[in-house]
Amino acid sequence: MIRFILLVGMVMVLQGCFNASPKPQEIKTFTGENTYIMFALEAENTHNYASAAKLFKKVYKKTGNVIYLYRALSDRLAARDFNQVFKTASYYSLKLKTNSMIKRYKVLALINLKKYNTAKKEALALVNQTHKNSDYILVSDVYIKQKRYRMALDYLESAYAANHNVQLLKRIATILFVNLQKPRDAVAYLETYIHINGCGDGVCNLLAGFYSNENNINGMLSTYLRMYNINPSKKIAKDIVNIYEYTQNYPQLMLFLQRCHCNDKLLLSLYVYSNMYDKAADVAKSLYKKTYNANYLAQSAMFEYESLQSKATSKQLADIVHELKKAVSYDSKAIYLNYLGYLMIEHDIDIKQGIRYVKMALKKDPDSAYYIDSLALGYYKLHDCQRAYRLIEKVKHDIGLKNSEINSHYMMIHSCKEK
Repeated sequence: MIRFILLVGMVMVLQGCFNASPKPQEIKTFTGENTYIMFALEAENTHNYASAAKLFKKVYKKTGNVIYLYRALSDRLAARDFNQVFKTASYYSLKLKTNSMIKRYKVLALINLKKYNTAKKEALALVNQTHKNSDYILVSDVYIKQKRYRMALDYLESAYAANHNVQLLKRIATILFVNLQKPRDAVAYLETYIHINGCGDGVCNLLAGFYSNENNINGMLSTYLRMYNINPSKKIAKDIVNIYEYTQNYPQLMLFLQRCHCNDKLLLSLYVYSNMYDKAADVAKSLYKKTYNANYLAQSAMFEYESLQSKATSKQLADIVHELKKAVSYDSKAIYLNYLGYLMIEHDIDIKQGIRYVKMALKKDPDSAYYIDSLALGYYKLHDCQRAYRLIEKVKHDIGLKNSEINSHYMMIHSCKEK
């Protein structure tokens, strides 16, 4: 375990801060170097950054490897010991005059010490030395701390005009949106970049955040769709689905759900709501294959029948009944029992067995007018008109005859009773 910790620790240390790449130098080793590093990493792990900084600085002095000096300065920053960061960085920036990394630590210390004028002077000198985008951003940070937002923006825009760096872009957009209260300009910057370069490097995330802050639903949607085209993640898909639901744009929601396969349960509900029973049957069947949930087996059979109705062939009816029987053997919900029984009665498949299924449904829900209607139809098919009439009269009393199917049953049974 100790060997593993040492290996991980060395990898972390050698990665350095700011992805530093020091110039080749004479690196020495000493007995106990790994032990120092292990204790320094443990100190960091317990948030004892001051102790970690001391240990890394000792390793630097013994090895001359500037990576350890960077780590010591980083730990001093984490400990919020900004005076010590400034003293150490100032000392070593004189000894290592071309080392831009140490100068960055010095600027960061000055910013945190609120010595903004000095920080600005140092940062400008640094950027003139390196011409790095990160250092342009560092200068803008000083201006922002001074609340000189326009100056920070002008400085970044001049750098951005030269290389169109995405980090500069995001900082420009943030200043426009947050500090200068110019959301349209911020959005325009990002939209222009995305139109030319695409939706990578977190640009679309930032744009989506701006649109969200402005409650611009259409903007959010278009941005999330761009993001999904690049990275079809579940999280982005969920955001898109939520927007379509919020705007009640169900046709587009169905199209997106067909594409992403990220919420088949919702897609099933939408198909049923839209009376698209053939598609609902397919989705329910797919869900059953994935979950082996008998509810989906029953629903796939029911929706298949609803899509066929009078066009169903004998073979199709037999398959539907078979699937429903299989479903109720696992999950005998009243609605499935009644549906199965009704089909067997309506299509003269097995009227007596159909009546048994309907009675099983009525045991679970004895007051359901629709189940009573199914039973009345069963007795009518068996020519027991008196019993069928008593049942259909109860249905009429409970829910009336506005339902066309129930009204048709009532007329048939009433005629039968009168004979």
